[in-house]
Amino acid sequence: MKVLYIVHESVLGGSNRSLLGLIDCLIQKGIKVYCILPKGNGEVFDEFKTRNITIYTVNYPHWILKKTPLRVLKYYIKLFMSFPDLLKTYRLLKNENIDIIHTNTSVIKVGAYLSKLFKVPHIWHLRELAEEDFGLRFISNKNKSIKFMRENTNKFICISRAVYEKYSLYFPKGKISIIYNGIGEQYIQKKVTFETDTLNFLIAGALKPYKGQVDAILAINKLVKDGVENIKLYIVGRGDNKYKEQLQKMINEQGIENHVKILNYTNNINEIRNKVNIELVCSSFEAFGRVTIEAMMSSNLVIASDTGANVELVKDGYNGYIYKSKDYLDLADKMKFIVNNPNLVKTMGENAYNYAIKNFTAEKNASEIIKTYKKVTQKINQ
Repeated sequence: MKVLYIVHESVLGGSNRSLLGLIDCLIQKGIKVYCILPKGNGEVFDEFKTRNITIYTVNYPHWILKKTPLRVLKYYIKLFMSFPDLLKTYRLLKNENIDIIHTNTSVIKVGAYLSKLFKVPHIWHLRELAEEDFGLRFISNKNKSIKFMRENTNKFICISRAVYEKYSLYFPKGKISIIYNGIGEQYIQKKVTFETDTLNFLIAGALKPYKGQVDAILAINKLVKDGVENIKLYIVGRGDNKYKEQLQKMINEQGIENHVKILNYTNNINEIRNKVNIELVCSSFEAFGRVTIEAMMSSNLVIASDTGANVELVKDGYNGYIYKSKDYLDLADKMKFIVNNPNLVKTMGENAYNYAIKNFTAEKNASEIIKTYKKVTQKINQ
């Protein structure tokens, strides 16, 4: 089988990390992989190169974005300018006998066009709740855009029930299903010992307000003011430097520099996770929550907000706790409960590890997606 993947950005974010984990498994199973990436070098380009994957670059625009008149104008200019590259890519690939085109995210629609040219099935991976997560909207009329997706896709894959519940309103049940993201084995590190003299909390992810770092800082500040001393919070991520400065200023003003540290972004997050006990997921909305499963694979229990897919992944009282979103006092209460019951760090950490390994490996994800490919191609060939 030969699969062409359409990638939306050159940054190595959650959706691209999940795709790379999938591709690694597919290559091992003998599936030939091709990819179309946006023009320009980046981390994703480098990752694909190391895997000796056939790469084509096209400067296509996003059709779901933060909508302004200027961005709308730029979209149509970029769309017009992308057609020569698309036709060139089609000519280069037309003799490869591609079996399936798989678009990795909802924010680009070039895969739907190419599936028409190649006359092969199109899979559309829905990895985000664009409006709820980021305030993104379709460039054109929403109903017409949804109709375009429905008419030009053989199967939609949702990464969580939260995503499914939104899109199942628009697409037939036979065309849409849930396949949870898979996490590569490089994130698996089972803890043997659980130190609890000082409880180390971690919040990992993009340095953006919607990720809720402020709530984590406020919760730590509340605990410190209540006399809890044996706690530390580590903040890891990359993003807006101005926001990072605001967070540091907040930490300094509260006088909790000894309890909260903002660390430089690192690709070796495992080393940090090995030194922490509990991870926080304070996002205002999570379509899946890759960091949640990564945390569990490091035997760390998770305290997460009650939004999006968090309530699907975190089983309250078993592998972590759920708190009321944007309520830092409730978050602080959950954190304090663990401080007062340090035995939970080991018990729930082991539960978290076993739960993640059973349900969310890249191998399990790849097996489910291969089944989808086979069903779609068999249906087309009947």
